[in-house]
Amino acid sequence: MAEERKISHPKQVKTIIVGDENLPTHFVNSVNIRSGLEEFFLTFGTAIPLEITDIRDLEAINSVNAHALFRCAISRSISISKPKATAIVIRSFVIGLTPTEEGYMATSQISNSYELGVTPQQAIRNYLEFLVDELIWLEKNQENLSSSIHEDFSLLQSHLRIV
Repeated sequence: MAEERKISHPKQVKTIIVGDENLPTHFVNSVNIRSGLEEFFLTFGTAIPLEITDIRDLEAINSVNAHALFRCAISRSISISKPKATAIVIRSFVIGLTPTEEGYMATSQISNSYELGVTPQQAIRNYLEFLVDELIWLEKNQENLSSSIHEDFSLLQSHLRIV
Protein backbone atom coordinates (compact mmCIF):
# COMPACT_ATOMS: atom_id res chain seq x y z
CA MET A 1 0.00 0.00 0.00
CA ALA A 2 1.39 3.41 -0.96
CA GLU A 3 2.39 5.77 1.82
CA GLU A 4 0.21 8.87 2.03
CA ARG A 5 2.11 12.14 2.10
CA LYS A 6 0.69 15.49 3.12
CA ILE A 7 1.91 18.83 1.88
CA SER A 8 2.55 21.26 4.72
CA HIS A 9 1.17 24.20 2.74
CA PRO A 10 -1.30 24.59 -0.13
CA LYS A 11 0.18 24.24 -3.59
CA GLN A 12 -1.04 26.30 -6.49
CA VAL A 13 -1.22 24.47 -9.81
CA LYS A 14 -1.53 26.48 -13.02
CA THR A 15 -4.11 25.18 -15.49
CA ILE A 16 -3.02 25.12 -19.13
CA ILE A 17 -5.82 24.60 -21.64
CA VAL A 18 -4.82 22.11 -24.34
CA GLY A 19 -6.68 20.60 -27.27
CA ASP A 20 -8.81 23.66 -27.91
CA GLU A 21 -7.84 24.00 -31.57
CA ASN A 22 -11.14 22.51 -32.78
CA LEU A 23 -13.44 24.31 -30.37
CA PRO A 24 -15.96 26.53 -32.08
CA THR A 25 -15.67 30.24 -31.42
CA HIS A 26 -18.90 31.89 -30.34
CA PHE A 27 -19.14 35.65 -30.51
CA VAL A 28 -20.93 36.75 -27.38
CA ASN A 29 -22.57 40.12 -26.89
CA SER A 30 -24.58 39.42 -23.74
CA VAL A 31 -23.88 37.81 -20.38
CA ASN A 32 -26.29 36.99 -17.56
CA ILE A 33 -24.95 36.36 -14.05
CA ARG A 34 -27.12 34.67 -11.43
CA SER A 35 -26.15 33.76 -7.90
CA GLY A 36 -27.04 30.42 -6.32
CA LEU A 37 -26.33 29.21 -2.79
CA GLU A 38 -23.06 27.45 -3.69
CA GLU A 39 -22.11 28.91 -7.07
CA PHE A 40 -22.50 31.66 -9.64
CA PHE A 41 -24.07 30.87 -13.00
CA LEU A 42 -22.81 32.67 -16.08
CA THR A 43 -24.88 32.34 -19.23
CA PHE A 44 -23.35 33.63 -22.44
CA GLY A 45 -25.51 34.48 -25.41
CA THR A 46 -26.02 36.56 -28.50
CA ALA A 47 -28.69 39.14 -29.09
CA ILE A 48 -29.56 40.79 -32.37
CA PRO A 49 -28.43 44.41 -32.11
CA LEU A 50 -31.33 46.79 -31.77
CA GLU A 51 -31.90 49.50 -34.31
CA ILE A 52 -32.51 52.69 -32.43
CA THR A 53 -33.11 55.84 -34.41
CA ASP A 54 -34.44 58.04 -31.60
CA ILE A 55 -33.71 58.26 -27.87
CA ARG A 56 -37.42 57.69 -27.22
CA ASP A 57 -37.06 54.23 -28.82
CA LEU A 58 -34.38 53.38 -26.25
CA GLU A 59 -36.51 54.58 -23.33
CA ALA A 60 -39.28 52.17 -24.33
CA ILE A 61 -36.99 49.08 -24.20
CA ASN A 62 -36.89 47.20 -20.90
CA SER A 63 -35.25 43.94 -21.99
CA VAL A 64 -33.61 42.20 -24.92
CA ASN A 65 -33.99 38.51 -25.76
CA ALA A 66 -30.67 36.75 -26.31
CA HIS A 67 -30.08 33.25 -27.68
CA ALA A 68 -28.17 31.29 -25.00
CA LEU A 69 -24.96 29.69 -26.26
CA PHE A 70 -23.64 28.08 -23.08
CA ARG A 71 -23.76 28.29 -19.28
CA CYS A 72 -21.10 27.60 -16.71
CA ALA A 73 -21.18 27.38 -12.93
CA ILE A 74 -18.38 28.87 -10.83
CA SER A 75 -17.97 27.79 -7.24
CA ARG A 76 -18.27 30.51 -4.60
CA SER A 77 -15.33 29.05 -2.71
CA ILE A 78 -12.57 30.63 -4.77
CA SER A 79 -9.20 30.19 -3.10
CA ILE A 80 -6.36 32.68 -3.04
CA SER A 81 -3.04 31.03 -2.22
CA LYS A 82 0.14 32.65 -1.02
CA PRO A 83 3.24 30.80 0.06
CA LYS A 84 2.20 30.82 3.73
CA ALA A 85 -1.60 31.10 3.63
CA THR A 86 -4.72 30.30 1.66
CA ALA A 87 -7.98 32.21 1.86
CA ILE A 88 -11.36 31.46 0.36
CA VAL A 89 -13.97 33.92 -0.78
CA ILE A 90 -17.04 33.32 1.38
CA ARG A 91 -19.08 36.28 0.15
CA SER A 92 -18.84 37.77 -3.30
CA PHE A 93 -17.48 41.24 -3.95
CA VAL A 94 -16.62 43.27 -7.02
CA ILE A 95 -13.05 44.24 -7.89
CA GLY A 96 -12.94 47.43 -9.93
CA LEU A 97 -10.18 48.01 -12.49
CA THR A 98 -9.04 51.47 -13.47
CA PRO A 99 -6.57 52.03 -16.31
CA THR A 100 -3.43 53.94 -15.23
CA GLU A 101 -0.40 55.21 -17.13
CA GLU A 102 1.55 52.09 -16.16
CA GLY A 103 -1.22 49.47 -16.30
CA TYR A 104 -4.24 48.91 -14.07
CA MET A 105 -5.32 49.65 -10.51
CA ALA A 106 -7.56 47.18 -8.64
CA THR A 107 -9.88 48.32 -5.81
CA SER A 108 -13.03 47.13 -4.05
CA GLN A 109 -15.60 48.12 -1.45
CA ILE A 110 -14.17 45.70 1.15
CA SER A 111 -10.82 47.45 1.67
CA ASN A 112 -9.42 50.98 1.47
CA SER A 113 -6.34 49.66 -0.30
CA TYR A 114 -5.45 49.29 -3.96
CA GLU A 115 -2.91 47.33 -5.97
CA LEU A 116 -1.36 47.92 -9.37
CA GLY A 117 -0.48 45.56 -12.20
CA VAL A 118 0.73 45.80 -15.77
CA THR A 119 -2.25 43.70 -16.93
CA PRO A 120 -5.79 43.53 -15.50
CA GLN A 121 -5.13 39.94 -14.37
CA GLN A 122 -1.92 40.92 -12.59
CA ALA A 123 -3.63 43.85 -10.82
CA ILE A 124 -6.44 41.56 -9.61
CA ARG A 125 -3.99 38.87 -8.49
CA ASN A 126 -1.84 41.43 -6.65
CA TYR A 127 -4.95 42.87 -5.01
CA LEU A 128 -6.27 39.50 -3.85
CA GLU A 129 -2.86 38.54 -2.46
CA PHE A 130 -2.70 41.89 -0.64
CA LEU A 131 -6.14 41.25 0.89
CA VAL A 132 -4.89 37.92 2.24
CA ASP A 133 -1.82 39.64 3.74
CA GLU A 134 -4.04 42.37 5.21
CA LEU A 135 -6.41 39.82 6.74
CA ILE A 136 -3.51 37.87 8.30
CA TRP A 137 -2.01 41.04 9.79
CA LEU A 138 -5.35 42.24 11.15
CA GLU A 139 -6.05 38.83 12.72
CA LYS A 140 -2.67 38.82 14.45
CA ASN A 141 -3.11 42.38 15.75
CA GLN A 142 -6.85 42.54 16.39
CA GLU A 143 -6.45 43.31 20.13
CA ASN A 144 -4.64 46.55 19.27
CA LEU A 145 -6.94 47.79 16.49
CA SER A 146 -8.82 51.06 16.74
CA SER A 147 -12.61 50.83 16.47
CA SER A 148 -12.62 52.11 12.85
CA ILE A 149 -9.94 49.62 11.77
CA HIS A 150 -11.78 46.86 13.64
CA GLU A 151 -14.84 47.70 11.49
CA ASP A 152 -12.66 47.40 8.37
CA PHE A 153 -11.37 44.06 9.68
CA SER A 154 -14.94 42.81 10.24
CA LEU A 155 -15.88 43.82 6.69
CA LEU A 156 -12.88 41.95 5.27
CA GLN A 157 -13.67 38.89 7.43
CA SER A 158 -17.22 38.85 6.10
CA HIS A 159 -15.84 38.25 2.59
CA LEU A 160 -12.61 36.26 3.06
CA ARG A 161 -11.57 33.46 5.42
CA ILE A 162 -8.09 32.07 6.01
CA VAL A 163 -8.12 28.26 5.74
